[in-house]
This record gives sequence, structure tokens and C-alpha cells, in this order.
Amino acid sequence: MKKYTSTAVSYAFWFSELSSILDLLANGLNFDDIKYKAFDENYFQLTATKRTEKMYHEVIRRVKSLSESMQQLFPLLDSDNQRLVNLIAIMNTTPLVETFMTTVFRDEIVLGDYLIEPREFNGFFMNLQASHSEVASWTDQTIKRLERVIKNFLREARLVETDGDNLKIKRSLLDPRLEDLLRKGNKTNYVQALVGR
Repeated sequence: MKKYTSTAVSYAFWFSELSSILDLLANGLNFDDIKYKAFDENYFQLTATKRTEKMYHEVIRRVKSLSESMQQLFPLLDSDNQRLVNLIAIMNTTPLVETFMTTVFRDEIVLGDYLIEPREFNGFFMNLQASHSEVASWTDQTIKRLERVIKNFLREARLVETDGDNLKIKRSLLDPRLEDLLRKGNKTNYVQALVGR
């Protein structure tokens, strides 16, 4: 059974940071080199060391969650599909986002509804609270913050746009090479979540 944490309340999409790290790796640097650049050279130009630590550790986790083939494909993809790779990395490392995408978001695509309403976020968190004691202990404030984080991830991935209190889903064009890697990597549920098939 998946374990859910609320640590994502402090996470950002960090697309440019993931892109930069993948570029550095493609140019022959290793993770030790990148760590040196991040902390000793302030490569990401963050003002606080604590912010650098949080961002660096989470983005490195995301990068490491991607197959080598996906890391190599990344620079060959258009910007929209690169953003989807970033979301895939988030899904790989954050079970809460993965579950939302493979249930609520996928259902909206499959059913052709294309509108995520506030009640669907409420239902998602209520279902998790009923079946996972760690989620049941979260405060309403934590849940609202996590909802905002998920919404931000969806907007940053260019999968939705705001429509009043709702999120209107925009159909994504998943690059066939990326879809193939997901299927080969036993992530058919991710394909279904992103494109509904």
C-alpha cells in the first residue's frame, strides 16, 4: 500500500532546474559535480542555502527517478513534452500526485469531461483520508495547500488552465517516443492519465 506524505506542500514544479541538471549530466558532469555547482557556485542563484538544499535534493530525486533513456530523450522533445517529463518525474517521486493523476485526472480524460471541479479535489482527499491513516491526520490547511500544489503542477505542465474555481483540461500531445518509453517502462497507467488511452 502506498504511503502518503504532506512534504509536497513545500515543493515547486522546478522545471528549469530539472532541465539544467539534465543538461549538465548530458554534458558529462556527474552528481557530485552538480552538487558542487549548486552549493559552492550557487548555480541556481537561490538566496538561501536552505532553499537550495530543499530544491536540489528533490530535483535530484526526480532526475534519478527517470530512466536513462528518458533522460537522453529529454533534450529532443518540444517544451510541452519536456514539461510532461518533469510531471512524470514528480509522479515517480510523489505518490500523492501520482494517485491524483492516475485516478481523478485520468477519469476526466477518459470520460471526456475535461473539467476538474473543487468537489473532485474534495472527494479525492476524502477518499484518501478514509483509507489511509496518515492522510486522515492532515489538517484542512495542509489539504488546501496540497490542493494548491497539485493545481500548480498541472498548470506548469500546461495540462490545465484556470476556469473560475475549476480547472479546464487541455489535451496534451504526448510525443510517440515518450509514450513508447512509458509503455516499455511499465507506466501504461501514466499514458492513460495523460492522454486517456
